[in-house]
Amino acid sequence: LLTITRVNNDFPFMRYLSDSYQRDRIKYNLEDNALTVPKWFKSKKYFQNMVEQKPKKADQTKQAINGYCNRILPILSFAPMIRIDDSIKLISQYLIITTNLIQKMCTE
Repeated sequence: LLTITRVNNDFPFMRYLSDSYQRDRIKYNLEDNALTVPKWFKSKKYFQNMVEQKPKKADQTKQAINGYCNRILPILSFAPMIRIDDSIKLISQYLIITTNLIQKMCTE
């Protein structure tokens, strides 16, 4: 894969492959499916042809994408870390209390 990058005028082949994988993961996530690198690899015609013609290179490419996504470009997390209570009523109360506090501090 590094050879492909060097021969093609520093075309970031690995970055584009991993970007394509991440985009497809987002699409699959919207359908409530988990997309792994092997499953993604089997779904793409480019890689199917590569497996038929050069199985060793195909396996190396699959491992490279998996390694790149694990080390360089972490997998996107779709689970929320926290839940935000965005009640307009509560926010407006906080704003009123805050402005009253600031006004009180300025007059003292």
